Amino acid sequence: KYDGERCQLHFDRERNVVELYSRHLERSTEKFPELAELFQSQTEVTKSFILDGEIVLYEYPLDGVPVLQ
Repeated sequence: KYDGERCQLHFDRERNVVELYSRHLERSTEKFPELAELFQSQTEVTKSFILDGEIVLYEYPLDGVPVLQ
C-alpha cells in the first residue's frame, strides 16, 4: 500500500473552479496547484463533480523502485 494524503477535489464546471480540501476540510488547493490546473484545462468535462481519494507523490529512479515522498 502506498501512503499519501487524503484529498477531496471539488470541480465546478459552470465557474471553472477547482478546490482541494484535506480530510479535515481545510482548503489545500495551493499545495497542489498542478491538479487544479489539470482539471480546469479539461474542456471535455461537462459536469461538476467531487472526487474523494488519496494523492500519492512518487518518482521512478533508474532501478525502477518508486520513491514515496
